[in-house]
Amino acid sequence: MATHSARVWTHGRAAAAGYWLAWLATLTFFGGFYALLVPLTRYLGSEGVGLPDWQVGFVLGMFGVAALIARPLSGVAVDRFGARALMLVGAASLAFGALLVPLTADFGALAGLRVLQSIGYVAFTTGGTALVVSLTKSTVRPAANVATAGMAAPVLSTVEDITSVGLVFLAILVPVLVLVAVLVLVWAAVRIVRRRRRKAAA
Repeated sequence: MATHSARVWTHGRAAAAGYWLAWLATLTFFGGFYALLVPLTRYLGSEGVGLPDWQVGFVLGMFGVAALIARPLSGVAVDRFGARALMLVGAASLAFGALLVPLTADFGALAGLRVLQSIGYVAFTTGGTALVVSLTKSTVRPAANVATAGMAAPVLSTVEDITSVGLVFLAILVPVLVLVAVLVLVWAAVRIVRRRRRKAAA
């Protein structure tokens, strides 16, 4: 076991614990990130503050533009401040960028909060990648899937897909079961009425 740890981790069991902690942190982070997507779109549109379509697209599109600019800067920041610090800043930025959205209906403020969310995403994922690189040896980094601190994001995506399929299946199955139950009740009621009529006739 010790030999295997020495081949995989840069600092033995401590590095292994750090890796799985990063994995769990990434799972939690992407859970929050994905949970934000649909409510944010609905809040910006006619179901929320009622921004015009072009403004909704602009606010959402600011995420990609900000990420493009912030990505190289995050590499400089991780060298200067460290991977863990950048992950903390990223998580805080995404959280504040999400929590402050319901407090405003201003187009400019919403665009700024979307930029803050993007900075949080970039900072966290860059910090997570750098952390896993520092914890694993070069021979096993491809297997560690350093881009997402392990398999956390793919696992979450898979769980989301399974949940979505399950909800669709339930959405179809439940009405069918209700209809079957109603038909059974009607059939049972008709049989009871017929029996009573036969008894009354006899």
